[in-house]
Amino acid sequence: MKQFNNVTIGKLFFALLSIFLVIFSFSQTIYQYVNRGNVAEGKEAVIEHNYTYDYNFYLSRIREGQEGHWTVVEKYTAEPHSGSLLQVFYLYMGKLGGMIGLTPPVIYNVLRAILGFSLLYLISLYISDIFKTRKLWMQVMIFLLVVTASSWPSAVVWVKGWPRFGNYMSWWSAIDTFQRITFIPHILLGQLGILFFVWKLGNLTNKSNWTNWMLWGVGGFILGIIFPSAVITLYAIFFVLSVFEIVLNHSDSVKAENQRTLIPRIIFFLFSIPSLLYIQLITKIYPWKKLVEFDLIHPLPFNFNEYLKALGPLLILGILGMFVVLLKREKKLFPMVSWVLGLGLLFKVFSYIPAQSPLRFTESAMHIPLGILAGYLTIQFWAFSKRLKWSIRLPLYILTGLLALFPIIMGINFMISTRLWLIEQADQRIIASYPAVPDGVYLANPTAEFMDGMRFLRDHTDKNYVVLGYIATGNFIPAYAGNTVFMGHANTPFLERKITEAERFYAGNNPDAEFWLRNNNISLVFYGPVEREWGKVEDLSTFYPFFKEIYKNSTVRIYRAL
Repeated sequence: MKQFNNVTIGKLFFALLSIFLVIFSFSQTIYQYVNRGNVAEGKEAVIEHNYTYDYNFYLSRIREGQEGHWTVVEKYTAEPHSGSLLQVFYLYMGKLGGMIGLTPPVIYNVLRAILGFSLLYLISLYISDIFKTRKLWMQVMIFLLVVTASSWPSAVVWVKGWPRFGNYMSWWSAIDTFQRITFIPHILLGQLGILFFVWKLGNLTNKSNWTNWMLWGVGGFILGIIFPSAVITLYAIFFVLSVFEIVLNHSDSVKAENQRTLIPRIIFFLFSIPSLLYIQLITKIYPWKKLVEFDLIHPLPFNFNEYLKALGPLLILGILGMFVVLLKREKKLFPMVSWVLGLGLLFKVFSYIPAQSPLRFTESAMHIPLGILAGYLTIQFWAFSKRLKWSIRLPLYILTGLLALFPIIMGINFMISTRLWLIEQADQRIIASYPAVPDGVYLANPTAEFMDGMRFLRDHTDKNYVVLGYIATGNFIPAYAGNTVFMGHANTPFLERKITEAERFYAGNNPDAEFWLRNNNISLVFYGPVEREWGKVEDLSTFYPFFKEIYKNSTVRIYRAL
């Protein structure tokens, strides 16, 4: 009964701690919502979480689900094409959220909260299982090592008497101590999948059976569709893990056990590999091919030395813990060692594959195995100290405590620093009067009249109508109105040509405008604050008299072109 109560208390504590961390990581979102009435005059608050263009991209997928789609259609390009399963996770979450009347932004943020909590709680369950013979305070210490894992400081700036830490790779939010807790939903789901399958297929129990293995295989296929990097990471982990099991164990009974663990991993591979083959095939066809082309033309930068600094003190402690695991042959922690080495292998392999930057694998939660291995090292150091006489034991106890507390306290400072930076970013977004529509890295809210135009498109136009707008406008339309656009995202095929053609059109320099519009399937033309920078006229029908105006306010006009 006592053991049951201790386990229950531990689960409740971790659940409450996970909820607190999720709420804490929502600081910027909550702050934006509370201050939504304080935006600059003429602006309308849009509660954004990450980079505007990508945030709207995911919202558009959610809206497609609410509009009845069963496969994803690329609404950021006007060329006819078949649907695909890419980003289908957001589409089906849109269907689910739409059933209870949630809007796309609310659905997106609910997913952040649910998946962020689920990942944190799963980490706590895994730690509790691996270290079930250890006291609760030790499990909490390991959990905090994982959650607060941070970079080494790249700079320390004192602001209002408080030190703010700058971190290495600060431009890559996916590995930031604070932001990663509730970052982008499909990345959180991918990390959940990695940890779940490492747990279930890493240390196989006698309770698992063929039914479990088949279901896990199906789960692997779904995970591969949602977040391919997660499945590739799992392949690398299981490869390294299987090598360890074969090389380090030689007895007949252990060999038989190893053969049994290979079967579900092979099933997982056979079930999940079609998802990667599907993605390989679908990205050979436009518009999905643009995803690969963009990475080839604009490869994501990855500096391995900077990444090592971004892993911070846990890299050193985790590697030391890894050596202790191998020396003591702690089989239950082999999956964590394999996770670290598997990702290292992927970083090396994909440095030679231009179609996929190694940077993507930094999203595979390296902080989880490093934190657990660092915690294991601390526990082993503590256990070793207990065997020594008191005069030696006390200094070692203090050193052990510092080993754990130093990275945790530093990580908490990084969390606070990032939170303060993000609140200042939110303040900038709130007070910004320029630009009228956020474009790229600009921190601003769109104008209320611009959003009125979005609502008109949403409520009064056929969603099959293609809308022409400049790229910043086009980025908002699929997310907030649901229409397809001529262009609106970096993944729009032939974007450079389309930008040139749109600029020429809005400047009134297209004598064949009617033919051009028809040839590009464009039915509606949006003429708002962004487009006026090119048009320089009040009414675009000055250039194109065949236009029929269907909506107008002081800064936005929408025309029926064809």
